[in-house]
Amino acid sequence: MASVSHVTTPSSNNSSITHPSHIVVSEDLKQAAIDHLAYLKEYYDHPEYVQKQALEYAVYRYEMFWLPFLAEIDDLDIVPPLDVLFVWHAHMLAPTSYASDCERLYGRILPSRVRARSPQIVKLSEQLWTKKYSRHMPYNLDYKTSVQVIPPYTSKIKYALSHAVERQAEFYYNVAFGHYKDPEFLEEALNRYKKFIFLKRLHPQLFVVPMYDIDVIWHTHQLFPEVYRQDMMANLQHVLHHDDTTQDRSAKSKLSTSDNETRRKWFDLYGDRLAKNGCMYRGKTSKGFYQFVTDYKFLLECQRYSLYVQLIENNNLATGDEKKYVDHRASTVVSLHDHTSNEPLREQFFAQFNNSDQEIFARGSSGHMEAHFDADLSDFGVNLTLKIQQKAGYWPVNYFSSLAEFEMPPERILPIIQFQQAVRAANNSTAEDDPTALYHIFEKVITDDSPLRKLLPNANRYNIYIYIEYCFALKRLS
Repeated sequence: MASVSHVTTPSSNNSSITHPSHIVVSEDLKQAAIDHLAYLKEYYDHPEYVQKQALEYAVYRYEMFWLPFLAEIDDLDIVPPLDVLFVWHAHMLAPTSYASDCERLYGRILPSRVRARSPQIVKLSEQLWTKKYSRHMPYNLDYKTSVQVIPPYTSKIKYALSHAVERQAEFYYNVAFGHYKDPEFLEEALNRYKKFIFLKRLHPQLFVVPMYDIDVIWHTHQLFPEVYRQDMMANLQHVLHHDDTTQDRSAKSKLSTSDNETRRKWFDLYGDRLAKNGCMYRGKTSKGFYQFVTDYKFLLECQRYSLYVQLIENNNLATGDEKKYVDHRASTVVSLHDHTSNEPLREQFFAQFNNSDQEIFARGSSGHMEAHFDADLSDFGVNLTLKIQQKAGYWPVNYFSSLAEFEMPPERILPIIQFQQAVRAANNSTAEDDPTALYHIFEKVITDDSPLRKLLPNANRYNIYIYIEYCFALKRLS
């Protein structure tokens, strides 16, 4: 990286600022950025706030309740309700408009500083708000369950707050990464912000376009409106306007050409690149375009299931985890080896559910002999009859005779696949339910008079398990 020599500025700006390190920043923007990002995430996690009716009501609450309240108690360490806070946030990110509106309505710039929304501060803020407004205007509103009706009023704020909130609501998506909270990353972002302001100082007519690490620091600086104004006057002799209305990123647009020019001049001045990994534009969020499907029936239809029938050899009388421990180490009861074409395969057995295809018992990963079936939700809407069979006829017509049958009514299975009852995973490696495990449905003892006992003298019982392949579905909104 090239070093930056001290530069004589071409204007009448503060002549003591000849290097990016001289740029004045009077607040601890690194810690403030962390608190700033925290409430951006909190707001982002409430998409109901940006619905039109809720957004308009928040603007109403901001102008008619928060600003008058703030004008009275501007020395207290309080925070507004989250819906109102974001309107205030969007207003302050137009620093010249915020100053103009405040001075016209209240005779001064109403102060602000970024605060952590700790439970103690929120509780104090709610108490003071409630003391002033009683039940006329609650501090917190549930926009999910109720639609707020805006009474007739005439706004005196000239800045288009609703549009500003909509634009800023998308910002967090671009900075929702863990490294934005890393102290070293923020230290570098602050240094790059100073270089960004210094670049603007050298090129007053340039529409400077930052990367997102710089933008986070710039936004945070503006959330201290009085400090930002004083610092910018010291750095540039004017308040640097933050224009977020320029959204067109197409080729030859103002944003595109200014971005290219900012990168070129940055490289010419500093010898390194303005673009930085993890700090670039991510594109539009899919929020509002795709959503997690919460339709329970739709999710069940998306699930896929596997049924396993296992033949268990041992005579283990243990229960619970000890039973699983022994079962998992049982040897197979059926050997599979090659036979001549005319030799009956008496030791080869098959399983069948209702009219499904027969599935041969073969050694599975469990160490047991097992048959495996794929299924979906519709397969569980009727009684399931399990048949353990032996091939009784051969080519050209294959047919099977049943050695044992067991009927499973759907009410035994549906509570498991619909998560209506707690189930324990058939996996003793953890005490928690394991979503990748086989869930036990039932077991059937092989009695002494069963045909299976005669053909499989070492077999003790057979178990049935179900494996659920979870489907976390996304559905495009129409």
